[in-house]
Amino acid sequence: ARFNILPEVVLGAVYRQLPDLWRSGCNPFAFYCGAVLGLNAFGVGVLCTLAWTCSEKEVACALAQLGFWVAFLLVPVSRTIGVHVAALRENFALPMLHLQTALLAKLLLAEV
Repeated sequence: ARFNILPEVVLGAVYRQLPDLWRSGCNPFAFYCGAVLGLNAFGVGVLCTLAWTCSEKEVACALAQLGFWVAFLLVPVSRTIGVHVAALRENFALPMLHLQTALLAKLLLAEV
């Protein structure tokens, strides 16, 4: 069985449970894009926390953010069209990978 549409089904259920007042001001695609962008912002925040936790210095957080944005901006726009469009399902996986990496690093640092 393939569960790659599960995040979209969950977002659809959340959208249907929103009050009518919120749904009237936001179409389903805008809600989906906002949810995906919010999840990716969460992933970048996890990367920042991971850098801060592993190095124990605040400057590492700033360097992680800077590195993310430099890498993001140096890639030509024509190459990002197929990867960073908000409608792709792959955008749900990357923040979860960052979260798993951060939890693993926290576990390993606790053992040291």
